[in-house]
Amino acid sequence: MLETNRRRSDPAQAARQNSPAAALRSLERFLRKEMRAQLSVAGRTKRTAARLALVAAIREGHLEPGALLPAEKALTCKKLAIHGSSE
Repeated sequence: MLETNRRRSDPAQAARQNSPAAALRSLERFLRKEMRAQLSVAGRTKRTAARLALVAAIREGHLEPGALLPAEKALTCKKLAIHGSSE
């Protein structure tokens, strides 16, 4: 009975989730979250926040050697301007 309540895996959806585009979106989400956390520290610049977010992504396995980084604009949208700076 429990088996019927489970979602069935859609191969096309699984392929989309494992695609390079999905991996990039996941990385962008992780980096945005990390940058927000780093920018919440008083006096921390956007450059330092980005550097620390990238280090965290490498340490946690989100970035592998040769991986492409998302564009800066994707990570530094106005929503991240916690301190009101326009760096």
